[in-house]
Amino acid sequence: MDIKLSWTPPRPGLQLGFDVFDEWGGIVFTDEGKGKGKKSKKKKRGARRSVSAEIESAKGKYYIRVYAKERGDAGKYRLNIEWAETVIVPDMGFESVEVADPPRLPDLPEIVVACVAHDPNNPSCLTVCAPGAPPEHPPCAGKCNLTAIDPELPDCREKAPCPNPPDINFKKCRPIEKFWKPCDPAKIDPDNPRCCGVNKAGVVGRVISKSVVGGVTTIIVGVGSDQGIEDSYDAEVLQGNAGKNSDPPLSGGKVTIVSIDKKTVKGTVTLTPDQVNSNKRVRFNAPKTSPACKK
Repeated sequence: MDIKLSWTPPRPGLQLGFDVFDEWGGIVFTDEGKGKGKKSKKKKRGARRSVSAEIESAKGKYYIRVYAKERGDAGKYRLNIEWAETVIVPDMGFESVEVADPPRLPDLPEIVVACVAHDPNNPSCLTVCAPGAPPEHPPCAGKCNLTAIDPELPDCREKAPCPNPPDINFKKCRPIEKFWKPCDPAKIDPDNPRCCGVNKAGVVGRVISKSVVGGVTTIIVGVGSDQGIEDSYDAEVLQGNAGKNSDPPLSGGKVTIVSIDKKTVKGTVTLTPDQVNSNKRVRFNAPKTSPACKK
């Protein structure tokens, strides 16, 4: 550790000095030439304006006392301290330690390129059904090719997006409320799965004419295909000429439909003309099972 005291006296010839003590109060350096450290070099009084000390192997705490040499001495002083840490590297004797040669490293593994798109030159694609693979590629057997969707393939029904028009057999076409409009009971759409379980309301018409040929009574009813009546409907004569559409049918009043026009339906009954005159209302009922349930 190097210590230097320098000063500027108010008048020429005034002197300062300093002493250094260790942490136990022992003198390490004195400007008077005492102590264990190096002594300052004496100069003729009045000539010097600085004094230096070098403390070898310094460690721990030190106390520095700056003082005026004689009663009349004084001065504005600066005390500079510099030190450098001494690093001692212990001798661990590593040079005498025998170290075995490291084991040989294994060969580098073969670089494997992942099959993200079908490439017949990539070995990884031999066992993968990647996008762009032809349908005849063995790993693609039974798997859906999204570039050519097969609606009959179960894997396509499970993974492919909902087609347009939507198909209830595709998983992604559900829930059906997202892809199909609500069912119109007056016009059952066989392609709308929301119509499954929905049947058309019965249509009631009045007999507008009747005739008897060979003991068979033929009637003409004033409703037809314009009201949605189809060949799949069944028909029955209701009791009475006035009442509700939900009235019970007349016993033996089943109607066999012969033909359907836009405005009329022709049918036969086993009733007599008098029975028809007393019961002129005929109800046409839609099939019990909706066409939309057949898919």
